[in-house]
Amino acid sequence: MLITLLSGCASYTRSMIWENKLKPRTIQPAPGVVSEASLHQDRDYFVWLGHASVLLKLGPHWLLTDPVLGKRIGPPELLNNALGIKRQVALPISTAALPNIDVVLISHAHYDHLDLASLRQLDHLQQKAPTLVLPRDTQDLTQGLDWVTHELDWLQPDSATLSLGALSIRAFRVEHYGYIPWGKRRRWSGFNGYLISNGKKQILFFGDTAYQRYRNAYGQLLAHPSTVDWRAKFTSNELNKGFDLCLLPIGDSYFHHNHATPEEAVEIAKTLRCKKMLPIHYGTFILSPKQSSDDRTRMLRKLDSENLRDRIECQDMRGQIQFPEIGQQCRY
Repeated sequence: MLITLLSGCASYTRSMIWENKLKPRTIQPAPGVVSEASLHQDRDYFVWLGHASVLLKLGPHWLLTDPVLGKRIGPPELLNNALGIKRQVALPISTAALPNIDVVLISHAHYDHLDLASLRQLDHLQQKAPTLVLPRDTQDLTQGLDWVTHELDWLQPDSATLSLGALSIRAFRVEHYGYIPWGKRRRWSGFNGYLISNGKKQILFFGDTAYQRYRNAYGQLLAHPSTVDWRAKFTSNELNKGFDLCLLPIGDSYFHHNHATPEEAVEIAKTLRCKKMLPIHYGTFILSPKQSSDDRTRMLRKLDSENLRDRIECQDMRGQIQFPEIGQQCRY
């Protein structure tokens, strides 16, 4: 068994080095392109920027989740990730065209979610400093940013919620972990999902999550997985209001202890009665073997089998209905 495990690890490592370091590759254009002039100020909508990065317009506020804006992500975090993992699909908006972001949400400190090069780029471009929301034990990683930062921790109810005027952000537990065994990130740090509300609408951002519970509250692997009651993560008032948009990861389920399959992501959306579901965390970077490259097809098959295709359909600014691709502006 040990030989098989080592052989599998070696094969995976060779595959990832070839795909991300050595293989010649042209970045594909995003299906949609967002210009500064096309950013509507009077409607609630979202734009998927790739991976777990979503630009959200909610009332007067602009929010950005797990911003990854460069051509590569770490590791290593050297020379703006020049030796890191390659982007497969171009960013659909010029970083200079981004609106003034009010809140940046970081779900956890893995390189494909907390990208320091992207945060430094935003710091340089933004006319005003955003509010940065982080999980526990990660604030020191963002030293050098002149931003107001808040660590939210679902383990501590008194530290789980942030109020910014009419905007409320509450951390909830996702089934993931925050540990990276290199450099300053070598610690069991927090891992958050976020419930975002302005009193009229509620949005769920999951960052990364498995479907079952494979890890304890600090991210360490359990001896046996257990079933998760997804509704128990929210209050009856939150459940009764309903969730207008759920940003759910569907990719990299090769690492099943840490990620949901496309079918499981749909089950979460069903359980929580999400009015709209945006699939994220797929199709932008190669982080796991290619057998998971049919994530979108699998998700659509599951939605169709449950007669739920309308949960994912994107109504763009012209009122046309389509699949939510990178760079498309979708009302919710």
